[in-house]
Amino acid sequence: MWLAPDQEQIDKLSAALDARRSDSFGIIARTQIVSGEDIGAVAERVFQYSEVGVDGICLAGVNDPEQLELISKASSKPKMLINYGRKNTLTEEMYSRFNIKLLLNGHSPFESSIVATYHALSELSGRTPSDNELHYKSLIGRYTEERWFDSSLKRYLRIFG
Repeated sequence: MWLAPDQEQIDKLSAALDARRSDSFGIIARTQIVSGEDIGAVAERVFQYSEVGVDGICLAGVNDPEQLELISKASSKPKMLINYGRKNTLTEEMYSRFNIKLLLNGHSPFESSIVATYHALSELSGRTPSDNELHYKSLIGRYTEERWFDSSLKRYLRIFG
């Protein structure tokens, strides 16, 4: 797992905040625990992102109450957790204490909704989509111009070789 250097991420978050045209558009900083990483490093990252002025923090792979306690001391910003299908052991009281506003249990509900929407819109237009069309990865790849996006990542961010 690779994370952008802290300063690079801070610069990107600052640019997003500068580009924002409406305060009703939220800027959420996302980070995660890298395997073997000390939770103190995650808390420090969260603190730095909060100091930039983001509206919230998204945390992937963090679901332990002790970890959340430390992170919450670093930032009082609203939090979104992504637990990738792990069992949720947090209580209502913990949600309140750690200012957790959203729990995303993996991406499968979102992916399924994209496929269902595509299927419904295809049928409404009088066309029955083939089984090959009804796969999330192929749909999202086609409509997000995945090849162009991946080549841009390689060219500008030097990600993926």
